[in-house]
Amino acid sequence: MVKTERLTLDAELPLGRWLPDETLFSLASRYHRVSGNRLAATTCQALFGHARQGCAHDLPSRIDAFVERSEGNLGSAVEIIRQRTVLPFFLPFRDSGIALVAETSLRGHSIGHLKFQLGLLTSRFRAHLPLKACRICMTEDHSRFRITYWHRTHQYPGVWVCPAHGEPLLQSTIKSTGIERFGWHLPSLASLQPDPALTGTLDGSELLPKLGRLSAASVALGSLSSGFHFDADRLATTYREALAAKGLAGKSGRLNIKALGPSYMDAVTGLESLGEMSALPRHASAAVAQVSRLLYRRGTGTHPLRHLLLILWLFGDWTAFWDRYQDSESGFAPSSSAASEELTDGRASPHRDVALDLIRTSGCTATKAARTFGVDVSTVMAWLAGTGVATARRPKKLKADTKSALVKLIREGADKATVAVAIGVSVTTVTRMLRTEVGLRSAWQSARRKASQVRCRCTWSLLVGSNPNTSLPVLRMVAPDAYAWLYRNDRAWLAECNSDRQLSTTAGYQRIDWDARDAVLALAVRRGALEIAETSDRTHIPLMQLCRAVPGLKEKLGQLDRLPLTAQALNTLALRRIARGKSPLL
Repeated sequence: MVKTERLTLDAELPLGRWLPDETLFSLASRYHRVSGNRLAATTCQALFGHARQGCAHDLPSRIDAFVERSEGNLGSAVEIIRQRTVLPFFLPFRDSGIALVAETSLRGHSIGHLKFQLGLLTSRFRAHLPLKACRICMTEDHSRFRITYWHRTHQYPGVWVCPAHGEPLLQSTIKSTGIERFGWHLPSLASLQPDPALTGTLDGSELLPKLGRLSAASVALGSLSSGFHFDADRLATTYREALAAKGLAGKSGRLNIKALGPSYMDAVTGLESLGEMSALPRHASAAVAQVSRLLYRRGTGTHPLRHLLLILWLFGDWTAFWDRYQDSESGFAPSSSAASEELTDGRASPHRDVALDLIRTSGCTATKAARTFGVDVSTVMAWLAGTGVATARRPKKLKADTKSALVKLIREGADKATVAVAIGVSVTTVTRMLRTEVGLRSAWQSARRKASQVRCRCTWSLLVGSNPNTSLPVLRMVAPDAYAWLYRNDRAWLAECNSDRQLSTTAGYQRIDWDARDAVLALAVRRGALEIAETSDRTHIPLMQLCRAVPGLKEKLGQLDRLPLTAQALNTLALRRIARGKSPLL
């Protein structure tokens, strides 16, 4: 039975305070070391009141229990979540509701499906974040505190260069790989290795500067004030303005997809070689799809790394983006003209039928009926126009020639604000004419529908004709307004226009190239085995050790039927049980 003990805060031990930028997992690992507990479960029970829940290194649960056992001396639950875990990195691009659910999950007994709710499981980036450490930081920490520990800023996704030293980070071979999943662990060179993409010298390459900018942006995102959430519309406006400034979008917002794909690929090329970044696009059409989803599918739980890469591509660094976002205004606010001055037609009014009957039977004027029922004269005139009855007018501003010009523009389908400016009257006057002139509203709506049809047909046919190799889902994201209008109002024409095109089954997402993945993984297995053989005199290479050396191998062991080259490489290493498709015991 696991014994229960309370967390003691002895001032002589390094547990009475947090170390600079330390994570909760790091502090618990220090406690495990100095407590002398043999079992990891003993430490977890003492700190979190459970033998396993609470030991996660990225998004730990049972923080309320930790605060209770530490008697609040290490901070409140909210303070620990916001200052000692990586959760703040995932919240700014989500809404406050998700943030509340996330904080509640970390405080409760289990995080449950939180990683799915945050979009980690479906992002194709890593859902189990690796522990990372800087070699120089470890040396300095040991000299200053006589112990090494995990820095929170190193653990954010996208941080592969130490913000303090510009040194490529090393990643741990345990915890996120499934090895010692429930254990406690402090950084040591014996259990750290560089990402294969970062091995060797990076001097003179473009990868290190890109990683440096991405690391700085990730740290800045995780350091935003508590409770801050990006406004989706304002963010999209900021992105579109930057695209227009780079010549990648027109004034209407239509993307220049021929130039956009290569431009984005140039910005992210090299980053996809990192294990964490393998979900980045490998060709221009996939790049267009990823960018389009960020612009047109707001609020879908996109991984923050996709936003950060888009930001670095468009603005160069986080600071330029942040300044531009703060200066921008939402491009989706309602117009200040028609919405505020629009008059209701009052068709739902309980007085309408009575007033109309009174006018028909007694010859009552519209003005008298309006006074009788306490409504505006124009409302009664609108009721009459709706039944096909014209009302005599005594115009003050709209003389015969002015009225004729106004009606002509309205019948042509011109926008109300445009008509108001052209005639020199208010939008309210135009709206009143629309409501009270018999048949005018119907003619106006018909003309506007025809204009919308011509415009949307032209937009869609031009888009389809100039991009014969682009899938329909991608084209829909490029011109969503035109497609939506045609789908709702002109579906037969839309179906005919798209009839000769094959509908993509990937909905704009990047199709997995299993052959390419197999070749890369098989090569990594052989290289990993060679490195192990050079440093060990063992004739048999354990699978557990090989999984440590080859990031991503463990997750692919259940898919060897799709990876024949990898299976063959493992078979060569005498792992016959795996090559036959059986699950190995790690």
